[in-house]
Amino acid sequence: MAVIMLKIKVINIWHMEDLINLFEELKNGVLIIENLSLIILDSLPSLMFQHFGDDNKIGLKLLNYFVNYARHISKGMEIGFVCVNIQTRWIDQDVEELEDDGNQSASTTRGTTYTEKWNRCLGKYWQNIPIKVLFLEKYQNSNENNISTIGVKVMKYNNPNLIQKCKLEVGPFGIG
Repeated sequence: MAVIMLKIKVINIWHMEDLINLFEELKNGVLIIENLSLIILDSLPSLMFQHFGDDNKIGLKLLNYFVNYARHISKGMEIGFVCVNIQTRWIDQDVEELEDDGNQSASTTRGTTYTEKWNRCLGKYWQNIPIKVLFLEKYQNSNENNISTIGVKVMKYNNPNLIQKCKLEVGPFGIG
């Protein structure tokens, strides 16, 4: 496992403009990284949130550049892209109150319901960009072997109702 960790190259990028410049250099062959097969962006929304306001014109321009460079790099150089944290999960708690039948009882409730909402962080623009969206959820385990269970859901962008699911057990030596 240590050998694989030595092959990982981490580049810190703090501004969307720097990311676009990096992609431009990759595309034009100015920057060459041997055996590059996967680019993981953690997290694209945090780079984009810097550009909210000003009618979001600068942010949309940079997002267009990002998408076009990413498509060109993935097709031309056969490099995969993983963008982390592009989906948010909101859980709203709704309290259903009993109908008023003339009794003046204090806060009597029928039950509590929860509404779960999933939204794309980068808005409608980002709704159709990723080919597949992965949802990872870690379950709590009380296993003495230090094995964690992770639920994985895969959703295609063009059919959000078609979801494939599986559970993975991850331990010190990888997926078991």
